[in-house]
Parts: sequence; structure tokens; C-alpha cells
Amino acid sequence: MAKKIKEEIITEEQAKKAMQQLNKYNAALAQLYRDEASDIEDVRIKHHSGGYSLKRRALETLKQDRERQLQQWAEKARREWKGKSLKTPFGTLGFRKGQPKVQLLKRVSKNWDQALGKIKEHLPKFIRRKDEINKELILEDAAILTREQLQEVGITINQEETFVVKTLCYEQYKEAVDKLKSA
Repeated sequence: MAKKIKEEIITEEQAKKAMQQLNKYNAALAQLYRDEASDIEDVRIKHHSGGYSLKRRALETLKQDRERQLQQWAEKARREWKGKSLKTPFGTLGFRKGQPKVQLLKRVSKNWDQALGKIKEHLPKFIRRKDEINKELILEDAAILTREQLQEVGITINQEETFVVKTLCYEQYKEAVDKLKSA
């Protein structure tokens, strides 16, 4: 585990020295991230060029075919089972009910907007209405709103300030981190 830096920064010269160190840390971290991303890329190349992806696709196809065949058989044989599933020495197969969902009847409503119109007319109880504060409009009109108006309704407009440190090697560091994430 790395040791914490205990010295305090008091002068501008110390701040410049700290930025120099921070720049070195970013450069070193960027190199480590690039190296790791490169190693991962090497492994991917090895697997793709070694025929792994062809083998994987072939096995995935065989697996899907077998699952389809098992499903076809299970749909015919399920009445003979004692429950909703069948346990075998190699695993369990069966049927599971999914969550109920509301779907369109295309012959009645071509899209959700059309269905909404019909529900408004025949089943208005099932229309959701949502009131919410338009924060974007408040920010747009901030110049014409008074502090008293905002306080009266219990809100305020606040803009926080964030401390930023950006070393010369920061962009290299970010690129290396992004490369590793996408590796």
C-alpha cells in the first residue's frame, strides 16, 4: 500500500513542485494503463487468430440447435412431467412464466399513441399524469426570476465551484484509461 504524503503545501513553489509530481504520476499511470490495454489486445488477437472465435461460433450454433430441439421435445412431452420442469443428471429444463406485460394489438391500435387516444376515450382511469418541475426552464428564465419568487416556492438556483487539477500528462492518462476500458 502506498504511503500518504504528509507534507503540507504552503508556498506557490511547493504547489509547482506538487504539480510536477502529479504530472509524473499521471504519466506513469498512463503508461501502466496503456501496457495493460496492449496486453489485453494481444490476448484478443491471439484468440481471434488462433481460431478461438471460429470454434466459439461453431459451439454456439450447436448449443442453440440443441436448445431448440429440447424445447420442441419439451413442448410435446411436458404433460407427462410431475411439475413445470424436468430434472436430469445434467441440469433442469422446463418452462417459466415471465412478467406480465402490456402489448399492442396491432389490428386495433397501430402504435402506442393510437392506443393512448383510445384509452383516454374508453378507460381514462388508466392514464398516468405526471407533474414535475421544469428545471431547465427555470434556469433559462433565471435572469427574470427574483430570489424572493424562488424562495416563496421553496427553491434556489445554486452553482457550485469544483477544484480542478489538470497536469500536462492528464490527457495521456485519460486516453490510456479509456483505451483500457474499451479493451
